[in-house]
Amino acid sequence: MSRIITNNLRHNDDTADNLTLDGTGNITAPGNLSVTGTSTLTGNVNVDSGTLFVDTSANRVGVGTATPAANLEVQASTVPAVQIRNTTTNSFSALQLSEVGDSSQFVINRLGSASGAIGGARAGQIWNSANAPIVFPTNDTEEMRLLAGGGLTFNGDTATANALDDYEEGSWTPTLEMGTTEVAAYSAQTGRYRKIGSLVVAMCNVGVNGNQTGGNTGSLLVGGLPFTATALNIATTVHTEGLSNLTTQSIMFQLDSGLTRVALRSFTSGTFSPLTHSNIQGTGFQGFNFVATYLA
Repeated sequence: MSRIITNNLRHNDDTADNLTLDGTGNITAPGNLSVTGTSTLTGNVNVDSGTLFVDTSANRVGVGTATPAANLEVQASTVPAVQIRNTTTNSFSALQLSEVGDSSQFVINRLGSASGAIGGARAGQIWNSANAPIVFPTNDTEEMRLLAGGGLTFNGDTATANALDDYEEGSWTPTLEMGTTEVAAYSAQTGRYRKIGSLVVAMCNVGVNGNQTGGNTGSLLVGGLPFTATALNIATTVHTEGLSNLTTQSIMFQLDSGLTRVALRSFTSGTFSPLTHSNIQGTGFQGFNFVATYLA
């Protein structure tokens, strides 16, 4: 049983007030306050002098501040942080940004330790589900843009044709062919490449020891290029070693559109002539080193 003593509410037999109501309508409760129904508050809410503050006049919430400048503001004297943590290892934590009435979302995800989603376990994702770019400005100026269809543009450029849409590097295995027939054995057969956008730089060292033609004939070709050419390419960075029946060391190659192999040409007195099986029928090492730069 409780009783009211001069604006104070005191439980029966208690010597201290449990709830105090002053003359201005303020209520003080020295213990815990538990509310099981719906509470409607029309004024500000101030928990522990600004630890949590609800500014009802501006419809804002402050954590660590009683004067929030945005819908939600977090302040701290050391490192202010907002922790979003999932409790399932094959799930993810997410900050989702969207518009009312629009089902698309811009999301920053952190995948769980057992996630099989894109990127794999513990990967971070920046995800735009809309058919729209992701833009990276600094100092109020666009510096980089990830186009909706893929590829990076820079300094405000939005043209798909100017986007950097590929970078890779690796190895490839060059082949030495006479027409459509490959030599019997190699003493050198290595290649490396680097592709930036549509530009390919392919380096190789390919050759044979002795006559490995197997009696086959035809024009000499180096095949196995890592990407198909999209335009006619002619280059002069070809070094030969030990070739027979050759009257000039001026060697070029021609790479036609739609192909992954180059045709080797000698250049004498203004005339191009194809190298053939006869140029690798000698003894010792016979081969080529070249750097092919072409569009793919």
